[in-house]
Amino acid sequence: MEKFIEAEENCFTICLPDIRNFNPNVEVDEKFFDLHILKQQKDEGWFKSANPKVPLIVEQQRNLLKLFSAPDYYPSFQRGLHYSNIINVVYGVNKVK
Repeated sequence: MEKFIEAEENCFTICLPDIRNFNPNVEVDEKFFDLHILKQQKDEGWFKSANPKVPLIVEQQRNLLKLFSAPDYYPSFQRGLHYSNIINVVYGVNKVK
């Protein structure tokens, strides 16, 4: 919950997987959230992990997020880069307490 509060306070992007395609063997732990909470970079369309210790680079192209770099990720020229469809976007506004 702490990571979500930090993400909200800093206006980070949270990428939630589609529950219909979620692998039940994936551990939903701190590492999972480090890979799914992104900080937009100065160059529009590029994101990195909100955790500076996680070497994650993602590019947004229209309704796709393309993974360029991540721990234990080895892209293949034959298979192409791993990507995710953006199904829905919800914008939030920080609330004044």
